[in-house]
Amino acid sequence: MENENYKDIANKTADKVRRIYDLITSRFIFTNINDKDINGSEYVSGVTIPILTGIVGGKQLIFGNPGNGKTTTAELLSSLLYGFPLDAVISSAEIHGHPEITAEDIFGSLSLPDMKNMNWSPFAQFPYFKIVDEINRLSGKQQDMLLNLADRGVSKYLNNTLITQKSALYATANYEDSGNTELIPPLKDRFDVSTEMHQLGPLERILLTGNQNASSILENKEISDKIGAVLSKNSPYEDKLGELDNLSKRFDEDLNTKFEKNLGIKLDDIMVSHDELNKTRAYINEIPLSEDAKIYLAVIHSELAKPDGTERISGDMNIDQKDHYSNAEYAFNKIYNDVSNRFTKSLLTYSKAYAWFEGREEVEPKHMSIVLPYVLAHRVNFADSLKADQRRLSNLEAAKLISEGISERYDANQEVFRSAYGIFISAIKSGINEKDIYNFIKNLNSLPISDHPFVLQLKQYLSSYTRGG
Repeated sequence: MENENYKDIANKTADKVRRIYDLITSRFIFTNINDKDINGSEYVSGVTIPILTGIVGGKQLIFGNPGNGKTTTAELLSSLLYGFPLDAVISSAEIHGHPEITAEDIFGSLSLPDMKNMNWSPFAQFPYFKIVDEINRLSGKQQDMLLNLADRGVSKYLNNTLITQKSALYATANYEDSGNTELIPPLKDRFDVSTEMHQLGPLERILLTGNQNASSILENKEISDKIGAVLSKNSPYEDKLGELDNLSKRFDEDLNTKFEKNLGIKLDDIMVSHDELNKTRAYINEIPLSEDAKIYLAVIHSELAKPDGTERISGDMNIDQKDHYSNAEYAFNKIYNDVSNRFTKSLLTYSKAYAWFEGREEVEPKHMSIVLPYVLAHRVNFADSLKADQRRLSNLEAAKLISEGISERYDANQEVFRSAYGIFISAIKSGINEKDIYNFIKNLNSLPISDHPFVLQLKQYLSSYTRGG
């Protein structure tokens, strides 16, 4: 690992964010504690996934009914992870979706009277993270304006461009209703993960009544006003970043006193410095995949793609395969569209982050299984066959069913998948001798699950090296 020297820092950061997780779920209670992940994860996804998004600088959609704490969770985690007052988060790092919002509302406006210099909005300038509340109230054209910002941290207005450092992006969305607009596919694909915030149970509501004002501990009007003043200055952006970092340190000092006095918590035990965050990201990025995780990644892709290797055309709802596969339980029979290369990148990033969060030094299939539904849910259209007893399933519920199926088939045939992959690697290392290829394919055909899409695609790949292929 090139960044092995960051290991101790990354491990300490993991300890801190697990304490942040405990603080959020015990003091603020904005998620359903029964919303556990698949495969026995002990953590609640409504808090864990947003934490990982903040750590890796990812992009996340948060769905749910109004009033379930979607935006509040993003605000609290951003304040705690990055060390900015909660009121500054709300006033400077957040915009609210509205059908009449303009480019000026998002990015800023030209300065008067010369109309030459750009007065960038606090939202466009704010470093480290941004929050878009009710993003699906924006029209398709308005969503399109956010593409570069979501993808690369680039804000464009007329002939002006502002490039900010990589930042996390949280966007909340109410479930579909008459006031919402469908998110355009290119924007959805730019979000790494999506989660759902569910209604609190009766006992959780009782706990919440004692924490109604808990978030006020994260507020600091004086520092928030100064942050707003810095972002309004007509000065180089790099100079503003330095001032914001100093104000963040001042907030940490103030918060340390409040935490010890009111919660009995030492701030050093939970607050992550910006330097620690950057080094932790570098460490996470280089966490390796175990051999089993590499095979599992290929199995996931093989189940999501059509077995014959053809690409789905957008809008084509015909998912029927050859007769042999038309009624199979494989994932490709339950979705209408293919996944992009961004899907793979997101799956790897969050699998590595989850492994780090659990204190592991390499990614195992379990970590991929846990994050897979959240990487998949917003990226594909699900078949009607996933409806259960005519009850409408959310996208995340459908994604969890698909993910559980892939995981169960992998677990039941793990040794066979290893054998198939071993045969394939042996063929590749042999120099792709055509005479031997047929023997390798014959060996794959002899496996108990020779018709699994993973094995089928291995055979198709090897067949391409024969004259008949």
